[in-house]
Parts: sequence; C-alpha cells; structure tokens
Amino acid sequence: MTPLPASQEDDIPAGLARVPTLVDPGVSRAKVQRDLDAWDMQRDVYRARGWVLLDVHNGLVVDVAMFSRLEGTTPGPVPTVPVCVRIDYRNYDLWAPSVTFIDPLTRSPAPPPVRAFNATPSGPRDVLLDAHPTSGRPFLCLPGVREYHEHPQHSGDYWLLHRSQGTGSLLVLCERLWRLMARSLVGVSLELVVLKPPMGGQFTLRLVQGDPDAPPRRQSAGARTAAVVRFPRRRRPTPTPGTETRSGPGSRPVRMGGQRPRQASEQPSKLLSINPVVIRGRGVSTLPRPTSGLLAAVRTFVVPADVLATTLDTLAQAGRHHAEAFVVWGGTVDGDVLRFTSAIVPAQTAHRTDDGLLVSVDGHALFEVNRALYGRGEVLGGQVHSHPTDAYHSETDDHFPLATTLGALSVVVPDFARHGTGGLKRWAFYRLAGQDLWNPLTADERVELLP
Repeated sequence: MTPLPASQEDDIPAGLARVPTLVDPGVSRAKVQRDLDAWDMQRDVYRARGWVLLDVHNGLVVDVAMFSRLEGTTPGPVPTVPVCVRIDYRNYDLWAPSVTFIDPLTRSPAPPPVRAFNATPSGPRDVLLDAHPTSGRPFLCLPGVREYHEHPQHSGDYWLLHRSQGTGSLLVLCERLWRLMARSLVGVSLELVVLKPPMGGQFTLRLVQGDPDAPPRRQSAGARTAAVVRFPRRRRPTPTPGTETRSGPGSRPVRMGGQRPRQASEQPSKLLSINPVVIRGRGVSTLPRPTSGLLAAVRTFVVPADVLATTLDTLAQAGRHHAEAFVVWGGTVDGDVLRFTSAIVPAQTAHRTDDGLLVSVDGHALFEVNRALYGRGEVLGGQVHSHPTDAYHSETDDHFPLATTLGALSVVVPDFARHGTGGLKRWAFYRLAGQDLWNPLTADERVELLP
C-alpha cells in the first residue's frame, strides 16, 4: 500500500486554492476514512440511489457524482448526472468541508444543471446561490458547508456551533445533495422555437424538478433555462383566532399536519401498570445512522413513568382543544444508554391552517429550554409531539425539529394522545441520522418505558 503524503497540499486537484495547514492532515484523513468505510458498508444502498464515488485525492478531497433516471423515454430510462461535487476536507473538522460543483467529465468547476430546493412551511426555497462573494462560483447556502459559514451574511453562524451535529460528514452532505438536487429530478422539458429564414430555430432542453412523491398532475416545469422547478407551494400558516402569532428571527415552526383533527374524547391518559414496556426498532440496519457525536453510541432510550406522564398529559390537554403540542426530553448518557430525567414543555403557540395544524416555538423559549438543561447537566436528547390522527414524521417534522443533536430521539403520538399508552402500537419512533434526516429505529435500538 502506497503511503499518503504528509502534506495536505500534495496531489490536490488543480483549481483548488492552497490553504494553511491548521489541522494535522492525518487527523483529517482519519475522519474522512471513517466516512468512506461507512459508505462501503452501505454501498448497495447508495448504488441503488445512484451515488458514485469518483475519486479520493490525498485522502482529503472526495469527488462524488449522483445519477438519476429520466423516465418515459424510448427505448428506456435515460441516465443523467444532475449532481457532481468535489468535497474538500482539508483542515477538517476545525473547518467545515468545502463543496464545489464540477463537470463529471473534465472535473473542472461548473454550475450544476439543477437547483437545490429545500422544503419549508411557506414553500420551497432555493438554497443554491449562483455566486459566492469570494469564489464567484455557485454554492450551497446551508449550515455545514464552508462557503455558507464564510459568507459575510452568516458571519455569526459559526461552523463550530454545528460541528457536533455531524452536518459536515460525507454521508450527511451526500444525503442532503441527493434529496435537494438528485431525487427531485422528475422529468425533462423540451422547447422548440422555429423562426423565419434565415434565422433558423432554437432547441432548449430543461431538466424538471419537483416533489417526487406528489401525483404527476402537481408537477410543473420551471420557466428558466437549465432546471427551474416549481414545487407545490403551501399556504403560510394562519394562527387560530384568538391566539398570538410569533414570528421573526428565531421563530421555529414545529409541524404542520396534513389532515384536519378528528373530534377527541376526553378520556384520561392510560399509563403503564407493572412491567416496563420495550419498543424495539424494525428499521433495516443499512439505514444511515449517526457515526459521531454525544448520542452516536446510544442504543437504548429509557423513559421513566413521571417523564412519560407529564408528556402524555400535556399532549392530551392540548388535544382536547383540537391542537397539537410539543414536549422535549432531557437526560444523561451512560455508555449506550440515554436515560431521560426531565420533560420540559416549552412556551408554544398552536395554529390551525387550511393545510392542517401547526405549533410554533420561538427562539427565546428554545433558549430557556437549553439553559435549564445545561444547568441540570442534561442533554436535549428527545422530542415528542402529537398528531390529530396517524403518527408519522412529515417533511416539515424532518426540517424543523427542536432536538437537533445527532442521534436524538423523536416520538410521534397519534390521536392527540387521548388513548395514552393504550395506543402505543401506533406510536412512531425516529432517530436523527443527519441534517433533516430522521430514520426509524433499527433492530438493535429500543425504547424502554418504565412503570
């Protein structure tokens, strides 16, 4: 095996600027190699998604391409490469990784043929900006990407505040790129303009993006060359009459349901009786899972009866007013066990909209929660919220959690929690595996509800 060069600048692809060495290259390489090993363990999953590892330069710079298929063509689907990036891990993880879009053939910097639409409660937001003030190149305006943190408008959102969440890891970055830019590719738009002689004509091909899970009738092509997309937009939340609207910087929408709530009976919460109840995960082991951070090693979540009782009473009380509610859990980690020791109900405002229900928690309330947990020596390791009917993690739930530590637990309780633990089989349990990525518990993960 040929040893890697000691310098982080040797064998670096042309076009990358030289940077000062602030972190031992061996340390950065070891962290990158850990992600490459995790990729190899799940290579079948990523291959099925169209992810291709093109090159690894000096153990620090990784080239990745993502393929998609254009369906409905003859004689069959046409493969295309909507995303090809060069991820620079020099000085990682003192620095965030740099993401440069490149041409898959020449490997030189080139703008991508698609956009990066991030779903928000008020509609999709394009997080691919066309020109960074330093490089002049397109960049992803997302935390965890060096270009984001080096942008003058984000000077206060330091990378070190996000580092422990794993946002810079190779698999998390690829997951975000795939969801925002590759998976959203739904078709192709052809436009032919015929002009009078001698001007001839013009032929334009556009890649079309949209919501891949929406019915075809909801997809529409953008009116801009090279891949503009219109996602189905959602209406802005309208507060329930008589409630206070909280908005502005720091306001965080928690969830917007897709259905109107059913009438809820006012039955008291049913709690556990004698023996602890163990909920075991059913997710496949190949799902992405946290590989670093405080909660990465956790496999068992223990919920004492008083924590559960406070949570269910809060959810049920809100449900009697046809509203959803949110509770966060704090606890301590001992090896592979996270034991929750407190349930905190942050100040929150319930809203009812044409699209469903919404709970908002403002920035000050979140600050108070974190300050209280810090004073107790606890970590915010779990969140619980209610749904009017079925329990599931919606796209909005994915994007706007209150528990943001990698590996945190998210529990969704159906039917406004009016059945207490009597409806436990219909509860949903997820873990945060990366930015905006919540996966069901795997077979070696479990939740213990103590009597």
